[in-house]
Amino acid sequence: MKLSDAPGAPGRTALYRLYDAEDTLLYVGIAGDPRSRWAQHARDKRDTWWPQVHTRDVEWFDTREMAEEAELAAILAERPRHNAVGSLRNRHGTRVSNGMARKRLLAQLAAENPVTYQVAARRRADRWFLEVPDLQGMQIQAKSLTAAEREVRQQIAEAHDCEPGAFTVRLLLQGLPAEVWEALRTLNAAQRSAEAAAEARATAMALTVRTLLEHFSQRDAGQILRMSFQRVQQWRDESPTGNEWELPPIPFRD
Repeated sequence: MKLSDAPGAPGRTALYRLYDAEDTLLYVGIAGDPRSRWAQHARDKRDTWWPQVHTRDVEWFDTREMAEEAELAAILAERPRHNAVGSLRNRHGTRVSNGMARKRLLAQLAAENPVTYQVAARRRADRWFLEVPDLQGMQIQAKSLTAAEREVRQQIAEAHDCEPGAFTVRLLLQGLPAEVWEALRTLNAAQRSAEAAAEARATAMALTVRTLLEHFSQRDAGQILRMSFQRVQQWRDESPTGNEWELPPIPFRD
């Protein structure tokens, strides 16, 4: 690693981080000549975040591809405040600039590198108040929870200069009436049981289809199960192979 911010050898590319006076990460970028890039930032961002820059950290890589990979990893892991992930590349190495394609890639990256913001939500009088503990000073209020969540998601995206779909928002409801809490707990337990039952039914159906097809044609199996032979084929294709496969435990106990 070369700490100098002077231009490197041909092909070498710098990954730089810009911090404010409180060591908050403002921006992550790459450049063959960091000083020239910073001069461009000073011109383009003079009315926004550039005046906040206090310290700079530079790390050199042998190739631009290595620097781009490190840049993306840093943006996803460190969440710099003012980054627009404009240099994203897909699995084929092609730069993604189209809006919808970029959103899909960001959603994929978010799934692979999940970022979740806990959002405290409390109802007072006729309004909802939302607060993001991880982002100091971010507070939203609106008449409906839907509008409040939409606004807080937009503000998080603007704070990190990313797409609103590139992260997950988890609402932490606070101060609800006791009967509401009880109803939500009952619903949550019922949903977990229903999911377990649905999984058990799907497994049993796949096992039944596999067993029927050992003795009957695909059309006869469909007639027995009262489904189309195309659906039988779908279940057959979804069935695992091997004798070690068993039904999951029954989800309910007395």
